[in-house]
Amino acid sequence: LVSTIGVRTTRGGYRKDPECDASLQDITRFLQKDSSERGVFLQLIAWNVLGKDLLPLLGTHCGELSTSFLVVKLLVFLTLPPEKESTNFIAQNQALNSTLRVLLDHACIFPKLMLLVSEALGKLETGNLENGETLTKILQLTFTLVRNLLLIARSHSLVGSKSSNVRHELFRLLLKCQFMEVLSAVIQDACVSPINND
Repeated sequence: LVSTIGVRTTRGGYRKDPECDASLQDITRFLQKDSSERGVFLQLIAWNVLGKDLLPLLGTHCGELSTSFLVVKLLVFLTLPPEKESTNFIAQNQALNSTLRVLLDHACIFPKLMLLVSEALGKLETGNLENGETLTKILQLTFTLVRNLLLIARSHSLVGSKSSNVRHELFRLLLKCQFMEVLSAVIQDACVSPINND
């Protein structure tokens, strides 16, 4: 499945495979069915699918909403906190720390995500954002992703000497992308459909 996402180009872009979107959907299904030990998640992190495929794909094809939605959905699954009763809790936390590091090393992705969020908010303000629309889902998933990243950073702060640096790096990145302003705008529009449904 991973081999049919696409390949990097010599000019630093990413070329989608014709089966890309179907492969992303299949990977998401495998993650949804993953056990509490999260073997699929751990293998995807070990293969660095995030850095080699998902982030370059999002960076190059951000304008393709269906692909962007599938990538952001996968990012949410790849940043979900582990279940405390899982037998490999530490291994999952280590993998999540690696995931956060890869995302911070590809910080150029965050402005692209915020562009999608801004587009959704623009449609919301004009009353043109429909419940179930791809942009609505991307908006919801982006907030879930940021929540997950903050949880990883908080967990990271409990172990390791460089933890506060990682947390501050994430906070600086979110501030630079004006995430707090976007959050404020969403809170103001919280009574507006489709946001009030969530």
